Amino acid sequence: MECSVERDQRLMQLVSAALQKPAAQRDSYLRLACPNDPELLQEASDVIKGEEKMGSFLRHPAIAFKDAPPAFQTGEVVAERFEIIREIGEGGMGVVYEAFDRKLNRRIAIKSAKPGFQPRLSPEIKGALAVSHPNICRVNEIHTAHTKHGDVDFLTMELLEGETLSVHLRTRGRLPEPEAFEIARQLCDGLAEAHRRGIIHRDLKSANVILCRGESDELRAVITDFGLAGEGTQSGDLGGTPRYIAPELWKGGKASGASDIYALGVILYDMVAGQRSQDAVSTLSHSDTNVTTATRFDRMVVNIRVTFRGLPHRWARTISGCLSTSPKDRPQSAAEVLAKLKKPSAAKISFLAVPLLLVSSLLFPRIRERVHNQFFISPSVRLVVLPASAADATAVLSGGALQDAADRISHLKSGQRMVAVIPPAKARDMQIQTPEQAQRVLHATHALETTVRREGEDLVVQGSVVDLQTQAKVHEFSARYSPATEGALAGALAGEVSDALNLRGGPSEAISAAATEPYDRGLYYLRLDVQDLDEALRWFEKAAQLDPRSPLPPAGIVEAEINKFDDTHAAEHLTRAQQYLQSAESLGPDSVRVHLSGGMLSSAMEQHSRALQEYQRVAELEPRNIEALKLSSRYFAGPDLLRSL
Repeated sequence: MECSVERDQRLMQLVSAALQKPAAQRDSYLRLACPNDPELLQEASDVIKGEEKMGSFLRHPAIAFKDAPPAFQTGEVVAERFEIIREIGEGGMGVVYEAFDRKLNRRIAIKSAKPGFQPRLSPEIKGALAVSHPNICRVNEIHTAHTKHGDVDFLTMELLEGETLSVHLRTRGRLPEPEAFEIARQLCDGLAEAHRRGIIHRDLKSANVILCRGESDELRAVITDFGLAGEGTQSGDLGGTPRYIAPELWKGGKASGASDIYALGVILYDMVAGQRSQDAVSTLSHSDTNVTTATRFDRMVVNIRVTFRGLPHRWARTISGCLSTSPKDRPQSAAEVLAKLKKPSAAKISFLAVPLLLVSSLLFPRIRERVHNQFFISPSVRLVVLPASAADATAVLSGGALQDAADRISHLKSGQRMVAVIPPAKARDMQIQTPEQAQRVLHATHALETTVRREGEDLVVQGSVVDLQTQAKVHEFSARYSPATEGALAGALAGEVSDALNLRGGPSEAISAAATEPYDRGLYYLRLDVQDLDEALRWFEKAAQLDPRSPLPPAGIVEAEINKFDDTHAAEHLTRAQQYLQSAESLGPDSVRVHLSGGMLSSAMEQHSRALQEYQRVAELEPRNIEALKLSSRYFAGPDLLRSL
């Protein structure tokens, strides 16, 4: 019979060998290696399961101690500085603790090896220490503690309180598109920063993403274990989780930014498919190099197309690109992945359209006069409505109210000129968050900045109008709104700007105070980078019930239904859009919003002459309406339509 030390050595040799194999093969390997020793098989299986839960931070034992006590005990002070509070998690070879850093006076996380194991840190770990980004877990320092078991290396890290994306997906299943996009956006931002500094993750997966809450209770997605996932610096060392491993790594290639992009594609697929299908993203053993990755990829893409039926096509296209067999065919950066996921606004003008519009103005007198009036007469006020500083609980209401206020302000005049307004959705899309950025990037003359918070049931709003030439606040205001008066917020904001800048003009299209708040919420969800169209429709429909005489809510429904048609190509959405357009036209036949919605619907139905007529009518009602300009400028690229003008 084996002595205890010999058995422990055999156990850890078995575990070490099993961990070098893909996860799908480990169980069968252990059964073949332990045909007559069920106890050893069970012990090895338990160690490997624990290691898989912890991730692949710690590998390759030196001397293993069966049932050894943990390196650190609760209440112990490590390195005369870190007081161990509790054990957070344990894997087969490593432990994570919550600790209190007495020097910095804050709670942290500590990750260490179990006694008998040596940490296997990538050479990139020193580089990972220098990466500071809100979507990357901050690694502070590498320490060595002297214990009765010998020296134990450990890392001090940012303490993250939340759940892994893997657990979140098992609990929630398929994520709503806005939530999936927000997580994807943050992952892309974090990965892009790491790659910019030359840091490769090597084991990116949903289990290495923690979902927690930021200082303002906003969702924060954090990538963990950068540079900790195994050496991976030599060809042929897979070192990752099989279904996230890029095809070139199975063939012995080196880990790279492209292999991280592949793993990112698998995570994106997990979020929007609502499942972790082994058929969709299959696992191959390292030795299975004769299996063609092209066949594997083709099978995966077929499954993706089935799973994505009814979803926006950009997700399928982006993920397919990330999972390309050849690294050079994948997006070249995480920033490119994010750009592909973003949905272009229906009102965005193409780079080609502007010069075409200007060239056409030289050929056609009617267009020349209009373009001159609209493009070459500068407004005396160019106002940027900055996104509000607000917690999640008030972001929807404040975002929609600011969008509504921007629409109202655009109806006003400064002298003989209309006011040019950059709405908060556009500012957010261009990452304009401060008055300084508004002046430097957009060459604006003024900015409206606001802070919104809840105090009990009341909404407290503070704001200022800033002269960007001097950076002086020319007007400051504050107000408190009860639930019954929140609908007046958009009109009040427009009034504050009008008073500050001495603007004048007729009132914007009317909607009752009771219906304004749900209407503004609908606008918020409609103007997001990744729209939540179901929420937009729900709030527009509520606004229509509260104010059945206003054309604005049904016009909003028309636009939302057109966007749903763009995403799904389901004809039922065009039918609903037509019905609501008829309702809107009966309430406001010459309403600017109704004409814009009518133009969008005509464009979606390929009735281009009718669409252009609608946009031209908006230009007559509001000569500096930017949205109408952008929508109509598309048609200047079409020679047939040019000839018909």
